[in-house]
Amino acid sequence: MKKVLLILLFIAVAGVIGLVFSVQKYILPQLTAKLESALNENTPYAFRLTEPKISLASVIIPEITIDYHGKDIFIRNFKIKPDFSALFSKKLEVAGYGTVQIDDYEIGVHITDAVYNPANKSFLLTLDIPKGPIDNLIRILYKVQDLTIPAELININGLCQAEMFLKFEPEKPLLLKANLEAENLESGYQNIILALPKVSVDYVFENSKTSLAANIKNLSVFDSSQNKIIIKEGSIAAETDLNKIKIPEIKFLSNGTDWEGTAEISELKNYPTLTYSLSSSILNASGEVKKIFQTINFKSSLSKGSSRVNFKGDFDLKSKILKVSGTGKSDLKSVIGYLNLDENSKLKDLDSGIEAEKLEFQKDFTNNKTGASIFINLRNLSFAKHVIAESGNLDLRLENDTIIINKLYLEDATGSIQATGNMLLDKNNNFKTDIAITNYELQKLLKPFMAKDIGNALIYANASIKGALKNTDSILGVCKWEFKEGNLGRFTFLSNIASLINRSDLKEISFSQGRGTFNLKNNTLSSPESILISESVNLMIAGALHLKGNIDITVTTEFPQQSSEQQDASSSPFGKIGDILTRGVQELFYKVRITGSTENPKYTLIPASVDRVLQNLFTR
Repeated sequence: MKKVLLILLFIAVAGVIGLVFSVQKYILPQLTAKLESALNENTPYAFRLTEPKISLASVIIPEITIDYHGKDIFIRNFKIKPDFSALFSKKLEVAGYGTVQIDDYEIGVHITDAVYNPANKSFLLTLDIPKGPIDNLIRILYKVQDLTIPAELININGLCQAEMFLKFEPEKPLLLKANLEAENLESGYQNIILALPKVSVDYVFENSKTSLAANIKNLSVFDSSQNKIIIKEGSIAAETDLNKIKIPEIKFLSNGTDWEGTAEISELKNYPTLTYSLSSSILNASGEVKKIFQTINFKSSLSKGSSRVNFKGDFDLKSKILKVSGTGKSDLKSVIGYLNLDENSKLKDLDSGIEAEKLEFQKDFTNNKTGASIFINLRNLSFAKHVIAESGNLDLRLENDTIIINKLYLEDATGSIQATGNMLLDKNNNFKTDIAITNYELQKLLKPFMAKDIGNALIYANASIKGALKNTDSILGVCKWEFKEGNLGRFTFLSNIASLINRSDLKEISFSQGRGTFNLKNNTLSSPESILISESVNLMIAGALHLKGNIDITVTTEFPQQSSEQQDASSSPFGKIGDILTRGVQELFYKVRITGSTENPKYTLIPASVDRVLQNLFTR
């Protein structure tokens, strides 16, 4: 009995081996040839299939070569599991998986269902690409299309998975649907890093028409040069027919401001052109960007209320040179509002009508060289709503990291202010400025900074200031000044001096002329000697005022009011000596020292020295 069973087992094994051999040797090659012929007849591509092999209940095709527009696409180790029950309905149905390779890049592909009906030569295919690195998929897609990968996609990272459904029937339109889901995508270009946590793309080809829709959620843009997120919480919805991309929704948050808008990209196959419109609470923007060969041309308009800036330019992709030119009209307060200033910054009190006649900018990214120039007309320049200048202009130039003031010119009805200088845009912001004031109304310069009525006068001054904005202790300055034809009004400190020396008439004094020198060093404003002149009394002022409020100033009064006869008699030094001998030093000269702080000053009377008085008389 055992011998019989062994014989039967041997016959069965031999039969199976014979069957497998027959299938492997004769049947599979015939089926492979028929499949290859059917694919070549019913698709626009050329297929070459190597001889398949049987592995248990599966069939392995070592390599499938697809000639796609002259480029070979390989599917290697394609393992399929035939559904033999489908043979009863005279259909070929399989499922399997393999590896798609083109050049040095490959991805795994799972065929969840593939059905071929020889009767009507119809073909259905459903496959998916398991989650994996997106860079391989992108490189394969661009290789298939024989396109160059854009710079912003070369270093892309992240994961993606895809699904595809294909339906083909002779003499009927091909139907192709695909869905791509990606997560944690990140791409960098220059100093910009783009992060896309979630992206969904749907592709449909039907009735010879292509459509693609994409949704991006929670995108962010990081500028590594500033170590700052410039866009976050962004979302974009887009759709395309591969000739034009419509973007009906753009939303993002930037610097605490919500933006929204729309965009469209046309002429994708020739000269891709982006048109856009964005709006927010602070600004509205619209424009166009077009790529022509190796050049990107652009133009844009920015507006808010009555403010508007128009500019245009181009970027050469080969030389990496950016050029921009434009014009604009706005007000200084609005422009300053866009700067990230401290809440208590005094710059926020500045305002002026501004009109940029000319703006030129050029950046060479290869050599990292920057150049720019701008000419701005000013109208009613004011501080704290007080007009400083009725008109003026500003001519600025930028050379790499240096801002150069070719000329700042301000004028009112009588005089002018001119300034030149430069500032280095480094960590310290070193600067140097020269200022010339000619025949200018002092009230316009000081009124915005003083609560009291200071009268008016015509002032002349020449000043030079240099130092580092980031280190105020380093700032040095010198200013020679003079005023005349004026009426400066009454000073508060004269009332205190008047009480101290028992001269009530000092309270009513207004000075008509003056001259002196100011020096700025270590945050301290000092004057070796400044003189204020009136018909009744002259003041000599010397000392220092620290910008934090500490003061140490000496005020000397000289020659109190006299009658015309007395003035004639004492007009010479000998006449003045006679006054001193007959009336006494304390009748003509008083010296008061002011110390403490500007909020709580202390006044001290100092005895006058005759030798100092006589020296003044003979050296003036």
